[in-house]
Amino acid sequence: MRISADDARFIADRLRQIGLQRVLYGSDMAISGNPTARQGWGAFRAMLPLTEAEFKTIAANVAPYMR
Repeated sequence: MRISADDARFIADRLRQIGLQRVLYGSDMAISGNPTARQGWGAFRAMLPLTEAEFKTIAANVAPYMR
């Protein structure tokens, strides 16, 4: 999936606005041509202009009901 640079900045700004500690990364199950979770995470990282620290925050998040 490709998005424009303006859209990528908009999404990154909104993620920061709501708080990266509230963002849970998810992907579709890797069937029927969907990318694997690893491939999806790579695409997510390539798509958005977030810092390494911001991506690490998202990667480390756990849903409250899973703690």
